[in-house]
Amino acid sequence: MSYASHFAEDRRLAILRILDAAPAAEASETTLQLALRGHAHDVSADVIRADLAWLEEVGLVTAGDLGGLMFARITTRGSDVAHRRARVPGVAVPRR
Repeated sequence: MSYASHFAEDRRLAILRILDAAPAAEASETTLQLALRGHAHDVSADVIRADLAWLEEVGLVTAGDLGGLMFARITTRGSDVAHRRARVPGVAVPRR
């Protein structure tokens, strides 16, 4: 696995964990971008939008655009992945 792939998997897990801990289990792309910096992922809004689209495609979040700002909400399956109750290729496995 390449470093870029490993980094993307870890970033997607971090997004799921942030959403899982967020009020109402949802957050804007701006909130995610700021929170990811605390997880050693200083990335652009474009990268976050791409990750959210990927996570939505595999059923881990629902995402939508509100006035040009993307919002995401974690699904039950996404919460299961964040808590190591399920595994999805392309998302890092949480450490115990």
